[in-house]
Amino acid sequence: IIPIIFLAATIIITVLSQLLPVFKNKALCSKMLCSSFFLFTGIASTFCSGISQYSFLMIAALFFGLLGDFWLDYKKSKYFLLGVLFFSIGHLIYLYTFIFVLNPSLVPYTKQIILGFLALCVAAVIEVFVDKIRFPKGRRIMIAYSFLLMFSFIFAVSRGVVSIINGNNAFGTCLVAAGGLFLLSDTFLAVSLYGKPKLKCNDILVAYTYFPAQALFGLSI
Repeated sequence: IIPIIFLAATIIITVLSQLLPVFKNKALCSKMLCSSFFLFTGIASTFCSGISQYSFLMIAALFFGLLGDFWLDYKKSKYFLLGVLFFSIGHLIYLYTFIFVLNPSLVPYTKQIILGFLALCVAAVIEVFVDKIRFPKGRRIMIAYSFLLMFSFIFAVSRGVVSIINGNNAFGTCLVAAGGLFLLSDTFLAVSLYGKPKLKCNDILVAYTYFPAQALFGLSI
């Protein structure tokens, strides 16, 4: 129950951060408060389920996400790329965890994973052209991060689907939902920062998808 309470708190605080002036006036503080609660969700889940390699790695990934949230707030400075770097480390940890730590092996599903990744690449290219996304300085690291994000999404969803097939419905659903929301969040963020025309509600869409995604990863522990 405690991890679910923290998950609910993450969602509630995220909603309030986009609605109440007291939060909007201190955007970075409210953002870090939301980030802290998805980290608390993971820690609370660990206390309930016990410490394991999976819980340790997921909390580490959530922590790097929290660091990324802080530095990513400086959108017009070199520190923005530092935020991207922290998020990249978090995704690498997620990838390692989904591929090598959990059972059963995903090798029998290699064909489906490759086809899914190729379909996602096609969708990404279409998105870039439709929304006219153009990365400024740091283009290479942004492109590298985009591929890393897609790999993270594919393996999170693949691991989730395999878990559901094997009867672990709650765990699998958390991973599928978290992977999908995370991909949506970064898509909204890319359009908001580098796309044309920009959507007025992009910041809200980013918040409403990103924080629940991280909290669901924490709840999967």
